[in-house]
Amino acid sequence: MLGIRTLNSHHEGVMSDYTYVGIDVAKKSLCCSLPDRKPFTVGNDPAGIKSLLRRASACDGLDKLCFVMESTGGYSDYTADALEDLAQAKTSIVPPARIVGFRRAEQINTKNDPSDAAVIRRFANQHKPGLRLTPTKAQRHLRALQIQMHNLHKLIALQKCVREKFTSAYEVDLAVLESVDRVIGSIETEIGQLQAEFDRTVSENERMATDAAHMLSIHGIGTGVCNVMLTYCYRQLWELSRPELLKHCGMEPKDHQSGQLKGHTRMSKAGDGRIRGILYMAAMVSVRKGGLMHDYYHGQVATGKKKMIALVNVMRRLLFLIQGVVKSNSPFDINVFEKRG
Repeated sequence: MLGIRTLNSHHEGVMSDYTYVGIDVAKKSLCCSLPDRKPFTVGNDPAGIKSLLRRASACDGLDKLCFVMESTGGYSDYTADALEDLAQAKTSIVPPARIVGFRRAEQINTKNDPSDAAVIRRFANQHKPGLRLTPTKAQRHLRALQIQMHNLHKLIALQKCVREKFTSAYEVDLAVLESVDRVIGSIETEIGQLQAEFDRTVSENERMATDAAHMLSIHGIGTGVCNVMLTYCYRQLWELSRPELLKHCGMEPKDHQSGQLKGHTRMSKAGDGRIRGILYMAAMVSVRKGGLMHDYYHGQVATGKKKMIALVNVMRRLLFLIQGVVKSNSPFDINVFEKRG
């Protein structure tokens, strides 16, 4: 059950001796690299994945295999879901930034699917990436709903840009403006229906519904942040330590120093950008006058920190507050927050 820190094989921090299979994921195909074998390609469908499992099991037992792939716009999640459903296989999804850095370090100039699969496998052999925390069926449903809502919000932004262009014309075409308004209205209605389905799915899971309510009790945390955290970070909030959680989100500090050179400390960004994006928006709201992090942010700036560094610290603090209310199973207490500073 969620709510207990499980030290099982799917914990992101566990290091084990697996036989790694590198997979370069494409929309319709999977290029796979097994140890001491030439890379081969199978279809990115159930039949192709079953073929991959048969060939991989000949190399080692499925319980000793770990299928590693680069994060590729959702396709890697679907492939990992299929591998876990068909054979309870262990999977790992690695941020592209880590693979790019490894490729440069290895001075590999060839860039094609077989080369990418082999690079991913060699990266896994050397760095032992943590295993993926398998999402539940409810979380997969939330993920699909969230992706569609995100796409519809982008369509609304596009239509608003179109409307602005038409309103700046010398002669305003009212018929076109009415059409744009109808499109925006219909998209907003669809988003509302998707959000209702999202809320219904959350409410059917008592633990998840309680955690969502506790997240929303934090001043400045709204539905958008709650949706993203439940979709892309829920098990991680429960099962990862703070450093592991920062790494999952790509928010751990990245120093830049050599000899007398002291560069800026930045976020690594080698993690889920969707979480960073929504926390950035939440941080911008929370540092306004009267916001939860207003005093903390301006205190950081007053000590000499650059504004962006102070804002990143606010993002991290909001993330830890969200994890805190989830793990403590209690709503946000402003009095406790102010005492701790």
